[in-house]
Amino acid sequence: MSYYLYLLGCLLVVAVAVIPAEELQSHFNPMVIARHAWRVIFGALTGNFQPLLGAFERLFSTRAYGIEILAFIVGVLLLSWWLSRLVDARMSRVFSEFWHQHQPELREQLKRAHEAAAE
Repeated sequence: MSYYLYLLGCLLVVAVAVIPAEELQSHFNPMVIARHAWRVIFGALTGNFQPLLGAFERLFSTRAYGIEILAFIVGVLLLSWWLSRLVDARMSRVFSEFWHQHQPELREQLKRAHEAAAE
């Protein structure tokens, strides 16, 4: 879940960066995002950095979209980070519980295997 929220946040960042505000507010079309993203990428590859600079300007400008959309994107990315940390802690706790539960038995079996190999 956290991964998909992270992807959504990244896609929103790309959409906000590459699409002019008036086009994004009128309709949210994936083809419009792809077309503008291609324009920025192609411009950067061919040495025309004006679209890339415009994307950075739109991304860091609250005049273009307002603080609400930027706060939403930051919120989505923070929620994704928090869920990732929560899942990581849970997985670590479950692994540690499993390991401490089975470690004595595994240690005994390893000792027997060493003894058997030594004979």
